Amino acid sequence: MRILIITWFFPPANTMGALRVGKFADFLVRHGHTVRVVTADFKGSAPPLDTVPSCPVVRTGWWDVNALPHYIARPRRPVPAASAEASGTENAGSEAGGRRRSLGLKRRLGRAYEALTNFPDKRVGWIPHAVRAARRELRSFDADVVFASAPPYSTVVAGALVTRLTGKPYVVEMRDRWSDDPYRSGSGVREWLERRLETWVMRQADGIVTVSAPWARQYAERCRKPTEVVLNGYDPQDIDRAAALPARPSEPDVLVISHVGRIYPGRRDPSVLLKAIRSLDDTYRGRIRVDFVGENEGISELANRYGVRENVNLVAPLPYLEALRRQMDSDLVLLLQWNDPAEQGNVPGKLFEYLATRRPILGHGYEDGVPASIIAEHRAGLYSNDPDAVARYLVDRLEEKRRTGKVAANPVTARAGFDRDTAYDKMTTFMANLASTR
Repeated sequence: MRILIITWFFPPANTMGALRVGKFADFLVRHGHTVRVVTADFKGSAPPLDTVPSCPVVRTGWWDVNALPHYIARPRRPVPAASAEASGTENAGSEAGGRRRSLGLKRRLGRAYEALTNFPDKRVGWIPHAVRAARRELRSFDADVVFASAPPYSTVVAGALVTRLTGKPYVVEMRDRWSDDPYRSGSGVREWLERRLETWVMRQADGIVTVSAPWARQYAERCRKPTEVVLNGYDPQDIDRAAALPARPSEPDVLVISHVGRIYPGRRDPSVLLKAIRSLDDTYRGRIRVDFVGENEGISELANRYGVRENVNLVAPLPYLEALRRQMDSDLVLLLQWNDPAEQGNVPGKLFEYLATRRPILGHGYEDGVPASIIAEHRAGLYSNDPDAVARYLVDRLEEKRRTGKVAANPVTARAGFDRDTAYDKMTTFMANLASTR
């Protein structure tokens, strides 16, 4: 099969989206398929992934539609009121206040500009570049399927335009929800427009891939298109490579809990765990450390609020394999989800990395969601929003480590069937069936 992939995120960018699409491209090449990729010349800020699939990759430029408002809103040599007063300037306080008001106005205007122009998202300036590059590739590459992965949703808009212009079979991958995404906020008009655009994109598609059964049911019912569930997974080779890295020194008297990735204050945050730690007596509380690896917005403030700042360690983002090694060297790994029914089908890629490393998972969030079900069914840890239950679990793990020197690993069976090749074989079969019926 010949597949043209359109994706904003692709290695060496170090994001979960880049990892999923990059691993899929690698799987296709290893199994004899011919692949070409159109992606943006975007690397991100995290340490880059160290592997790029061995297939032709076209990296295009893109227009940053937010460059102008960001430039305008940027502070221009702000003068603090105290400095102005020290210089003897008359009306110094009012001048500094005027500068702050001016800056606030610029920022408000910038947000208004973004609300009007970032449609469907801030990568809208990539759409014409992606369409042009994809059409150019298709002149010499007779693809059986065009495959586009979102978010950002500009990617699947580009894919829809390409299939309209070329007539190629089109498969949309929704790694996250679009108009139904509860994490997004906007006006009623904006939501209505996004819903209409999403409906148009799905009409162009021959099939839809998404990452959980609840989301697949929603897309199948709304779009009336063939829909397939393809879970995120883990790569056994990455696990082996990470295991070959030097281990961190053992800490026999400390229960080390690690969270890798981004925090969403108020929705995905560690408040349950921090409350549980606070509730412990000194005998146990002083022997727990939580390492937050990655983007740590708001963590220090939360830790201070609950009086457990000494239990929290902030770690800068790590290269992918080092982050996996960090998980392996932990006693527990922390999974944070939003405690809301809208989160039921949200299954983060991090869950499968955690399963792969075989460390017990401590999870918080919606207890009737897919991640909670997987953890319970595979006896892979505890998923609870009850600080008392979490506190008891922590004490049990501390006592286990005191008695045996370590917290026992999850059984190998807990990760069985969650490898990426199993998932991608399912996706490839789905795409091949769609292409054959066109």
